[in-house]
Amino acid sequence: MAAPDLHSSLGAEHLRNPPVSDDEVYDLDQLRADIEDCFNDEQRGTFAHIGAFSQFENPGLEVSGIGLLGLPLMDTSTFKNAATEVAAQTWEVGVSEVSFQNPRWDAFVQETVVPLVTAELGVSSAARATTRAELVKLVLQEQGAESPMDPTSAPEKYGVLEICLPSPHDGGQIILKHDHYQKPWIASDRSSYRVSFAGWYADMDHASQPITSGHRLLLSYDLVDASGPTVQAAANLSRSDTKLREALQNWTKSMSHRWYADVHCLCWELDNKYPTRGLSLASLKGKDARIVAQMSRVGRESDFTVLLAVVHLRARGKCEIYDEYEPHEVADFHPLVDVEDEEWRLTYVVDLEGDEKTREVKVSRDLLIQADWFDGEELDEEDYDTYHHNKYDHHYEGAAMVIVPNDKMTDFRPQPGFDGRYDMGLIVETMMHESQADESNKSLRGELHALISSIETSAELREREILQKPLPGKPKKTPLFDDDSLGLIAQAALYLRQVNLFDRIIKHVKTSIPLEVYPKYGELTDVNAINEFEASFASLISQHKNVTEKIVAHDGLRKGYLKANADTPSSRATIDGCRKRLIDKILEDTEPQNGSDGQTMLKFCLERPQKEFFEQIVPWVKKWASRTSFIIAFLACWTRTPPPFAKEELQDAFTDLARHASADLTVATTGPVQKEEPAPVYSYRFDPSADNVTPRGERRIVDHIEANAFANVIRRLTETENQEVAEALLTKFADQAKEPGQQSPHLHHLQTIPLLQALAMERSEGRLESSDNVQTAISYLVVSYLNHFVRREPGPPTNWKKPPLKCTCHLCLPISVFLQNPQQIEHRVSTPEHNRKHIERSDYRDFDCHVERSKRPFVLVITKNRYSEERTHRDWEKRVSTAGQQLAFVGKDGLRELLLPEYKHLVETDEIRESLSLRSSSLDRKPANYTTSSAPVERRPLGERTPRPQGQAPATTIPSKRRAEGLEMVHLTDE
Repeated sequence: MAAPDLHSSLGAEHLRNPPVSDDEVYDLDQLRADIEDCFNDEQRGTFAHIGAFSQFENPGLEVSGIGLLGLPLMDTSTFKNAATEVAAQTWEVGVSEVSFQNPRWDAFVQETVVPLVTAELGVSSAARATTRAELVKLVLQEQGAESPMDPTSAPEKYGVLEICLPSPHDGGQIILKHDHYQKPWIASDRSSYRVSFAGWYADMDHASQPITSGHRLLLSYDLVDASGPTVQAAANLSRSDTKLREALQNWTKSMSHRWYADVHCLCWELDNKYPTRGLSLASLKGKDARIVAQMSRVGRESDFTVLLAVVHLRARGKCEIYDEYEPHEVADFHPLVDVEDEEWRLTYVVDLEGDEKTREVKVSRDLLIQADWFDGEELDEEDYDTYHHNKYDHHYEGAAMVIVPNDKMTDFRPQPGFDGRYDMGLIVETMMHESQADESNKSLRGELHALISSIETSAELREREILQKPLPGKPKKTPLFDDDSLGLIAQAALYLRQVNLFDRIIKHVKTSIPLEVYPKYGELTDVNAINEFEASFASLISQHKNVTEKIVAHDGLRKGYLKANADTPSSRATIDGCRKRLIDKILEDTEPQNGSDGQTMLKFCLERPQKEFFEQIVPWVKKWASRTSFIIAFLACWTRTPPPFAKEELQDAFTDLARHASADLTVATTGPVQKEEPAPVYSYRFDPSADNVTPRGERRIVDHIEANAFANVIRRLTETENQEVAEALLTKFADQAKEPGQQSPHLHHLQTIPLLQALAMERSEGRLESSDNVQTAISYLVVSYLNHFVRREPGPPTNWKKPPLKCTCHLCLPISVFLQNPQQIEHRVSTPEHNRKHIERSDYRDFDCHVERSKRPFVLVITKNRYSEERTHRDWEKRVSTAGQQLAFVGKDGLRELLLPEYKHLVETDEIRESLSLRSSSLDRKPANYTTSSAPVERRPLGERTPRPQGQAPATTIPSKRRAEGLEMVHLTDE
């Protein structure tokens, strides 16, 4: 019987390239060939393999003179009486006295256990087919047994297989040794309920530790082959590792040469496909697992790191041209005739435990060990290049082992970040987490510091290039790293406690870093670091555009710091002192923008001391009282969640801020005009004046007071007997609503209608007094709403003048002249059919066309119509109906109580239509549902009425013919 062919000749010196000297360069092609020879050889494997089965066949073990042994084995007295004691606490039974009643047990050993063990040991495929496990003996070991199991000396034997049957015991660990490697077999783990096994080469050393309790039942097998005499397989494994080790040493010696400048790794294609997110050493199968295990073992000794990656290939080239009318058999893709370009990328790189290291690493074909990558494999995806006819992109994807010299790891991992293919911030953050997990490894901190310094240098060089004028035909350069990445890179500088490096990184931030980074900064600081980096944090926070973002950034920094420092009194005192200085800096450099800033500032005040609130924040809010949406939102949030301070002081401060707001109140801020004709859908230009709310022709609303917030402030003022301040706010609001309401009538639906609804509800619940000043202001708001949104009924046309055609061709110009003629109604054109079609398809609605065919040439008759005028009147009717619905939504009864008597009729749709109609100048009648008891003064046009005693109402009324520009209001407090 011959032993398995383990290719011991690979260790022969005449087949191995001699190692290079220190002054020689190892050829890269030879390096790839040497590594490929090692991995393609069947000798590759491990010196021992250990495994276990929770589900297994019950062997039906029978011993002569005893009978069947139950598993797990509990009573050993009978067995010891029939067995031979060969050592202390060790008994054996020969193979002739052992049998198995279950015929499937032998199949389980020969067909399941043996193939698994021989494959992991690296036995050749031919030898694995003829290898059998031959039972040698049955061994029982009890507490105190520690003698190793001596192998037999059968000539065909090349390995040992030990199977531990279910038998409860502790201790007895068996140590398998080869060279300076060791593998422990712990058979005691769940020994009562599972079968564990170990297989190893016969020329190895092994030792057993004492069993501390219980007993162990072992089946000892020899691994034999019928093809010839045995060989020393473990020694052959050592020679394979030696050859691989020499190749890596030659690579290390040549690494400094310019030929190896771009050789930061070598890639080996794995045979099997693996899921991207589950890639790890534990997920590898068969030959792949053995190759990676061997490379990992040897690589650790030679200062190399082994990684796993998903490899992506994009191959571009021309394909065969098929005639669609000729029958042919074509696959689902187009075979490439010639590959013109290819791109190799490691899209996802992990370590052997499956932890991500980097992504999108670009490699060249020179870095691939095998020459036949993806040969014969089906592609994963195909793209057609529409700009280059008959060119296709073929995409292939597979798994690879990546061999990286440790000295090149700092070049390998961040390469995608410098090339812009992957976020450099995520790469740096991953390296920082690795250093945090192994604080004792100073080299990791050194690599991280070197990388951040290199990043800062590269960013500085790119900044200089951006300042330079680009060459003709060259695109303008952009920053190398965006603000999000710089925020994560600065986080690593904070971790290293490098203040200067932190400042140099944040110097390149263009706008601001993400808010979610600040809690991470806080978690990385301690009492000393918070003081060292205080100025840097202040500079970083000041770059945010509004007070909301600055406060959120500040709070995130504080929460992260308290989380990392256990929120002790000393840590809280340190952060509070720093926070006061940061807040002073924020208030000094910040202007509030809108209502969200007001809400954020009030919520922030809830955590501030009383002295700081009244001496710092309230004066700052008063300073920006002209930013009305901000201060109204601040006061409204105050009404819902008042600061936890003295009630009297709070009320005085609230009233004082409201009084200041009434002096400089601005209802809304308008922006650019929404264009009548939007940009085409295929246009890539950004239109800053366009939004989805503003109608065409009106101005965009940039900022406005929230109606519910304003109503809450009015309610609080009335509840605290500050009616005069509430009236002043309402009067100022009504006065200031005129101009933005004229420019953007849709503002009334965003602001006026919700405000009226809230005030009507307050009045119905008795929380708002319906004084003359309140009624005057509300009446003014209703009048402004109707004048601005509904407007006067359009009058009938006085002539036939129409706008010209948009087309300016020689045929349309005379028609445009006809359309602009105020007297001419009909125009006749004698022209060919294609010209007539051009006019008929012009999509112009203000004329009708027909063709007179009584004589030749045919005549196109164009007649003007009243389409535009009719459409304008329909739109007016629609606005009247909308206004009536909006006021009804407010609540007719509640709104009537808030209106002056002469305006109470305006809550009805019919009265709105009548008041704004062309015939309203002679109106002198009482509205429907209106009695003298509810309104002692007869309704007449407001323009014809005398001023009221308490003040003067608006000078213009809805039914009046006077111009709306004359509408003014006098402050009722001016008396």
